[in-house]
Amino acid sequence: MKKLSFLISILGILFVVNVIFGSTAWAAATLTANMTVDDDFDLYISTDDTQIGSFIGSGTGIYSPPGWNQTYTFMTALTPGVVNYIHVVGWDLYTVRAGFLGDFSLSDNSFAFANGTQNLVTASANWFISNTGFAQSYYIPDAIALNGGGPWNVLIPGISAGAYWIWSNQGYDLTTRYFSTAIEPIPAPGAILLASIGAGFAGWLRRQRRI
Repeated sequence: MKKLSFLISILGILFVVNVIFGSTAWAAATLTANMTVDDDFDLYISTDDTQIGSFIGSGTGIYSPPGWNQTYTFMTALTPGVVNYIHVVGWDLYTVRAGFLGDFSLSDNSFAFANGTQNLVTASANWFISNTGFAQSYYIPDAIALNGGGPWNVLIPGISAGAYWIWSNQGYDLTTRYFSTAIEPIPAPGAILLASIGAGFAGWLRRQRRI
């Protein structure tokens, strides 16, 4: 009888936790991107690093205003519960120097960037670059200069001064490049609690079978 009462109590707790937290175990989040590329770019969000993903926006070079010396701002919802990828296709137009500069943030802590926080800037760390396409022969991009530093020597407004212009070969590879970084989902506290209670209940049942 005691075992039955305990079983009913556990099932009741699981039901209450599921009602309270189940619908919010994975929350939606919004990505905000403040960025520019010397010279042109397209921005995408994907749930598969091998696929380019959904088009979010684009920017163009200095001779076609607003140009690379301005900030392009985009906001988009992330797909809940799965890894999302920021995909940037950048290319040079005017054969001088190429670079990608960006400052990214998340609306809440249901996701985290590769650095474990809700804020990420362009740098050698946490970004991958490819010469041929997404998820193809990635390597670490060069951090050429901080925002405001040379060879651009222009502080791009709306982008952190801690962000670096990044590219391959110090920006002298004047051709198309592909940039990627992951945004990982973080389980809500209710989902963790539900999983813990479920694991404990499963262990209790195994012990009861041995008695």
